[in-house]
Amino acid sequence: MEMDLDDDTDTMMSGSAASGSGMHFDQIKASSDGKTAKITLNDCLACSGCVTSAETVLITAQSLGKFETLLANKDKSIVLSISPMSLAGLAAASSLSLLETAKRLAFLFDQVGIPKFVDQSVAQAVALLTSCEEFVERYRLHQQQQQQ
Repeated sequence: MEMDLDDDTDTMMSGSAASGSGMHFDQIKASSDGKTAKITLNDCLACSGCVTSAETVLITAQSLGKFETLLANKDKSIVLSISPMSLAGLAAASSLSLLETAKRLAFLFDQVGIPKFVDQSVAQAVALLTSCEEFVERYRLHQQQQQQ
């Protein structure tokens, strides 16, 4: 996370409600020009401003340790998905096409034991198709009921 610094202090100034009041952090790392700063997730969670306790539990539940434990459990089948925006961001950052980025990610995840890797747009298309089929089924049922 990057924020603008106010002068040479560690006071965070931003448009957000959590940092607009000038929260202070212990582990803030300022850039060499002193105009931006980076904070860790722990620092962000320390103020209890914008991240709820439920979100904190979710973030903690998605740790690397939990992921490694899940990978070690051979009884479960893992399907990893990525949002189209994340895939596009990774593609842009690596100067690759979307297809090449997806292929490289699929290869990488297969190497660590995750053979099923999909773009969430596939899930979105399946959900849309399912919704359409349900609509047509209900429409036909409604038409049959009106004819009787």
